[in-house]
Amino acid sequence: MVGILDIIGPVMVGPSSSHTAGAARLGSIARALLGSEPREASITLYGSFAKTYRGHGTDRAIAAGILGMRPDDPRLRDSLELAREKGVPITFETSSEDAGHPNSVRMRLRGRDNAEVDVRGCSVGGGQVLVTSIDGMAVRISGTRRAFVVKHRDAPGLIAAVTDVLADCGANICDFSLSRETRGGVAVMTIEVEGDVDERAEERIRRLRDVVSCTSLAPVGDERDKGCAPVEVPDLSGIDAHVSAVALSSFVDEAERSAKPLSSVILAQQAEVGDDSAQAILEQMGERLEVMSEAVERGCAEGLRSTSGFTGGDARRMRDAVREGGCATGGLVGNVAYRALAVSELNASMGRIVAAPTAGSCGIIPAVILTLRDELGCSRDACVRGLVTAGGIGMLIQRNATLAGAEGGCQAETGAAAAMAAAAMVELLGGSAQASSDAASMAIQALLGLVCDPVAGLVEVPCVNRNATGAMVAVTCAEMALAGIPAKINFDDAVEAMRRVGSTMPPSLRETGEGGLAVTASGMSMAREFHSGCSSCGMCG
Repeated sequence: MVGILDIIGPVMVGPSSSHTAGAARLGSIARALLGSEPREASITLYGSFAKTYRGHGTDRAIAAGILGMRPDDPRLRDSLELAREKGVPITFETSSEDAGHPNSVRMRLRGRDNAEVDVRGCSVGGGQVLVTSIDGMAVRISGTRRAFVVKHRDAPGLIAAVTDVLADCGANICDFSLSRETRGGVAVMTIEVEGDVDERAEERIRRLRDVVSCTSLAPVGDERDKGCAPVEVPDLSGIDAHVSAVALSSFVDEAERSAKPLSSVILAQQAEVGDDSAQAILEQMGERLEVMSEAVERGCAEGLRSTSGFTGGDARRMRDAVREGGCATGGLVGNVAYRALAVSELNASMGRIVAAPTAGSCGIIPAVILTLRDELGCSRDACVRGLVTAGGIGMLIQRNATLAGAEGGCQAETGAAAAMAAAAMVELLGGSAQASSDAASMAIQALLGLVCDPVAGLVEVPCVNRNATGAMVAVTCAEMALAGIPAKINFDDAVEAMRRVGSTMPPSLRETGEGGLAVTASGMSMAREFHSGCSSCGMCG
């Protein structure tokens, strides 16, 4: 189950949450399933992975995961070179085959003990992944919870025996799938669990009759920095935490019934259904806020350039214009703009950012929330709770539409982030839960149909500038909602419209770099420069 900590996250090295963080996580799962140090790997990329993997660093990310790196490991950008140094050949090929999802990959790994594994999976947006096949047998592994992969002979009573072991070890099963070749032949069951599980569960399952192997996979999304300053937990008493996690209207209704902020209702619901307490969720959101703040500072560093050399320095120019009084619309607008540019430019340079909800839209939420903190004096605790509200909005978009540009266009990234930021801003400035819902809906409406058309397959043009304009949309929609202007189309309907519009977009407008601005004369010229190796990106080798 995807929760708000998955939406405001992961903390990662840029430039793409789907193509970089998600790809790294898929590589990590393949490594874990291999069960030994990899000796070689053969990778086949499909869909938008195949079209834009060099510009998005997908090859580097998969290699990093196979080598045991997390998505936020600064060595990720050098992973191919590190693999060569380790004597681990990793080859890449592309395929035009329809793999079922536009961000799909097949990973065939061989270990130093001659073990082999063949893994298929996809990156579904915001760094979230789904493993769909192991050694040709259908599975379903999200990577968000601990999973047990049990290869076994198809025999009566074995499923009950495995689940009895897990129950005895304190596990609560939340997802189960079974695939078999033939009756009585080889089968694979995959079980995702929640709760504290006795570490002996894996070994106990291995000892069961008819079990060939058992692999326990830790959550790939558990990439948390510890030691963040504590955040005060709001009063959650009187909240019915059993709120539907499908419709925003149910959260708004509960907020109005309990006379609590929207963030409190979302927080209570997440603590009820997930493995983390309210305090733990807030502390992790606090850590993400600090990473966002650092990203703004690093994104304004002198001499910062993207891996291609096409972007960098614009955030610094915008910031200087604001400080020198050269921003005609006033400091608040300029401050939002420069912060959005800063985080986006850092992402393009493969710096450390928070996918919020994706790397391609990573500048919008930090720009709005940090400007409210630094320019209007909103407290740190309030900003953290604003991230909770933003995460709840993004969680609902993910569940009812998509956050992946490869599935829904840039409306699913910039549009989602703008909606999230707008809702958070309303709460930070004292607006009602209904006003937050209205602001989020208006932001989705404003950016409905926005296409994903990365020039040269890079998360740079027009992505960086779209973060600044998306932040402006968020601010405008929040201001309208705070003024009492209602959304004529409610949030849940707007998300459904986003889903429908995204499904009708041709592949050329969904992250492939084959339509929109990417195929203009200037866009094609930039692509030729990039792919010729004339720039110093180092990604053409």
